[in-house]
Amino acid sequence: MARNKLTIDDIQKALLSNTHFIKEAEPERPLEITHINTQTGKVENSTISNFQIDPRVLKRIKILSDYLTKADGLLADSITAFPCGVYSTEKRLTFDGGVSCNSAISELGNTTIQCVSIDNVLRGFNPTRIKMDIESAEVEALKGAEKTIKTYKPDLSICVYHLPNHAWEIPLYLHNLNLGYRFYMRSYSESIMETVLYATTD
Repeated sequence: MARNKLTIDDIQKALLSNTHFIKEAEPERPLEITHINTQTGKVENSTISNFQIDPRVLKRIKILSDYLTKADGLLADSITAFPCGVYSTEKRLTFDGGVSCNSAISELGNTTIQCVSIDNVLRGFNPTRIKMDIESAEVEALKGAEKTIKTYKPDLSICVYHLPNHAWEIPLYLHNLNLGYRFYMRSYSESIMETVLYATTD
């Protein structure tokens, strides 16, 4: 009979063989994490593309615009801000602004937002790093960026704490792309909150 669910053994075999859990007590981060997480300042010949859907932020778009204008040439050679979310395909979804950090795409939301896929919006864009902290939509957004990831193999910084299954579902999805990614996971709080999966092929 064909299996349609992953077993614990499947997950352990796929992930634990090439996943490193970073502890605070470690004197130094692995070289790969230093490479993708601690660089500061402007990267030469660089472009930043930013996607933002939270209405609370968009209402203050003037502030964001002023900041990006002042940062022009300091953060990157080019910065583009898109007032939409990223997903597996182009579609309109309902969004719940929530309270504080609890915003998310939800059927219970009272705001309609436009979502796009990275593959279709940023065609030919050669990213060196993709960062996602998008309130539980990370899996769908990665699916919408699959062609880009396969073509350019960018470093990835993906939050995996918004849903319990993301801690294994996201690294397993990336592992199954067979791109040679190595995984590093770190929590920036005393709980599961602010846990980030880093993936690199360097």
